[in-house]
Amino acid sequence: MPIDRYTPLVSVPWYPGLFMRRAMVANALSVVGYHGGAPETYDAFQRLLGPSTDGKYGIWPLRQPYGRGGISTCAMVALGLLRRLGVQCPDIQDGYHDDMGSGLNTAIQCARKQSPPAWVSPIPGLYPELGDIVQVVGPMHVCVVVGYERLPDGTLTCVSVDGGQVGLDGLQQISLCRRPWCQDRLGGRRVDGWIDVDLLPYGGTVEVPEGWEAVLVPPAWELLG
Repeated sequence: MPIDRYTPLVSVPWYPGLFMRRAMVANALSVVGYHGGAPETYDAFQRLLGPSTDGKYGIWPLRQPYGRGGISTCAMVALGLLRRLGVQCPDIQDGYHDDMGSGLNTAIQCARKQSPPAWVSPIPGLYPELGDIVQVVGPMHVCVVVGYERLPDGTLTCVSVDGGQVGLDGLQQISLCRRPWCQDRLGGRRVDGWIDVDLLPYGGTVEVPEGWEAVLVPPAWELLG
């Protein structure tokens, strides 16, 4: 059965050989379709976004449009997925730092501290693997890579799970997106870099959707052709 937003979550103990890329891709696919105005996903969306650290929000204002009392959730969704994986970084685990407008910064700082560093700067011919978290700028946006596709004309398309998307009612939703990747640009925005999820520190338990072991996560070179 394919994984979707209705797939139940289970907790598994982390161990060094656990395939964290598969866990991340499966988790990302399981949140596609979360929508701030949908009763069936509202509570799950709130749990994914996690706590607010400065007390400004008790519950995230998902029923208000962005810019009119609402929030943009692209980085928050990525951080929520890292919490599901059990990333051992207190600034990620304790909630979104909305008081600083931090975006993905807490996760990037954690990634930079690893040895080798888990933050990757773009260079020609290098692409994120499935499960990696990409940040683009101009304006800033964050997404999780879950696939690549080649169009007949040779255009490389990156398939990603993105928070910060807007439904027809103006409310936040998580969507599966496809954008062209050309040199150092994704969908026309400059790629700032990405977090290599294989190189982050993990421990404790990992929350994953049922059936996650069957999710295919081939290396990028196989998909890039």
